[in-house]
Amino acid sequence: MNLSFFRYLIVFTVCICFLTTGCASSLTSSSPLHTTIAEGEKRLSGTDDIRFDVHRNLEDDFLVVTQTPVCREMTTRESVSRKQLHGVLPAIIEIGFFGLGILDLVMANAIVKNSETRAPLDDAPTGNKVACASSQPAADQQVILQYAGLDRLQYGLTDANGIIRTEAPLPEKPFRYVNVFVRTGTAKRFAGAVWMTPAPLE
Repeated sequence: MNLSFFRYLIVFTVCICFLTTGCASSLTSSSPLHTTIAEGEKRLSGTDDIRFDVHRNLEDDFLVVTQTPVCREMTTRESVSRKQLHGVLPAIIEIGFFGLGILDLVMANAIVKNSETRAPLDDAPTGNKVACASSQPAADQQVILQYAGLDRLQYGLTDANGIIRTEAPLPEKPFRYVNVFVRTGTAKRFAGAVWMTPAPLE
């Protein structure tokens, strides 16, 4: 009975070997190409927009508006096509019996590597905007001041140094902060909020 068992075991082993030999390389070779988009180096395009910021000069107690050119961040792209590795499990079974699966996996990986093709694509924006020059005073800009807790707005202009000048004095009623907007054409651009009293603790 033991002899019969060993015969069946030998036949089973031979069948498994026959069925799995070269399986990984064969399946990988016949698989379709899988294409992905790979991103590469980043670069900045030309000036795309202007960012306005506002801060308070505590020494002289006035508000200053600055402007910073921002550029779109672009990335190089390429199309990468290659076959995907298949038949790993049968190759592992081969290793367990005769070690032939190692050669099969090596061949399958070589097929994947040799099948790779790359084609350059047009650069694409990453969605990020990055400052591409130093900040400068936002001279001769129309500004709108919105005081916290007050219903009315106050209008003014910036001078050559970006300092906000208004015809009317600041409101006498206490307020905690002021929102500053810069008017560009028909649009209002938010420059920032400035705390006029200590900000609340988080």
